[in-house]
Amino acid sequence: MSHLKIDDKEIQSAISLIPASIIVCEALFAKRKTEVSQLRSVKALDFNTILLRITGSDLFDLSGEIARKWEMPSRIIDLIRSASGMNENLTGQERLLAQWMHLLLFYELSQSAYVSAGLNDFIDFKIEFVQDIYESFTQVVQYTCEP
Repeated sequence: MSHLKIDDKEIQSAISLIPASIIVCEALFAKRKTEVSQLRSVKALDFNTILLRITGSDLFDLSGEIARKWEMPSRIIDLIRSASGMNENLTGQERLLAQWMHLLLFYELSQSAYVSAGLNDFIDFKIEFVQDIYESFTQVVQYTCEP
């Protein structure tokens, strides 16, 4: 957020919606463990696709529902859904924020603890959605991770 020179507490709080959605998914999957395991073994499906098939909602839909329950503004709900990389109609700052959130999600899910838990298989990475900011993102990540 500081790299993008955005000081908006609502947008900062929106970042917590995806981890909250993953927790909800865990609870949903725990009730259907056999079904989820069978789907994963038959096809190389990501967890988001399985969630969509089982519930009719994906991770970003769940994030939107959590945002509504937390009484967040509709612009935050739209932003978090756009972080899926599926909304091609975004422009300007909305698109930029959605791209950064998409990359940040995948960066976090690529960490060893998440890989061990299988969470890196949660959703498909949309390289075409973030291609124009990827270099800038990697520079920020390298800068913030250096000792």
